[in-house]
Amino acid sequence: FLAVGVVIHELEPIFGPEIARDMRYVAGAARRSPLLAASLVAGAAALAGIPPFNGAWSKEAIIGVALSTEPLVALVLLAASVATAFYSAKLVYYLVFAEPRYKEIRVEGIPAFMAAPLLFLIVMTLVSPLLVIPPFKPSEAGPLAIAASLAAAAAGLGTAFLLYTRKAATLRLAALQRAALEGFYIDRIYTRIIAPSILFAADLSARGLVEIVDAVVDVATSFSLQLGGMLRSLHGGKLSYYYAVYLAGLVLLIIVALVSMGG
Repeated sequence: FLAVGVVIHELEPIFGPEIARDMRYVAGAARRSPLLAASLVAGAAALAGIPPFNGAWSKEAIIGVALSTEPLVALVLLAASVATAFYSAKLVYYLVFAEPRYKEIRVEGIPAFMAAPLLFLIVMTLVSPLLVIPPFKPSEAGPLAIAASLAAAAAGLGTAFLLYTRKAATLRLAALQRAALEGFYIDRIYTRIIAPSILFAADLSARGLVEIVDAVVDVATSFSLQLGGMLRSLHGGKLSYYYAVYLAGLVLLIIVALVSMGG
């Protein structure tokens, strides 16, 4: 990541962010800088999980735990490992080995404040496992986890090699290359299938909710109107009627009271 940051730092002020951040335009930018090329290779190897770089040990440990507890999670991790190895190799190919698209786009000198961290990180990708793992200690991940991790790295690197270094294979795998350039169509799938489906479901849900609310309001309104009509028929506005009802109620209360006292 720091090596890519160096490329962007050196090229963006001159060529702008759209070119400096696009691998297709900055192809071969690290060819004239051995330190930058070495840091890109070391970082990609660590990300891909290639021994003896530190990423290999951490991937084996994580995949080993997943295989023993959650095999489905382990499959997802292995798929992610294949993708990581593929894109790491693709990055190295474009920035280090590919023919420059524009001769003027290149990184030659690296400032000391960026060169020192790059050199330190290159060393740490090889040395850091020795700081936490005793020498010659057998791996605790198990042979299956080690084999699966190495197979995932090999699958990703091999696919990248076929796509970007062998012309005949590139022609045979042109569809896969286009898919890779398009990000395996994840954005298209989301914008054309997933997002419209969610909006459609939300629209149906909203319409259903509106209909339910309208039905509840209609029932409540109808009940209120019918109750009001019944009550209105009982109140004609004549005082004699009100007095008669009042007296009838009073008589009823007296009868109830007498019955209660007699009981």
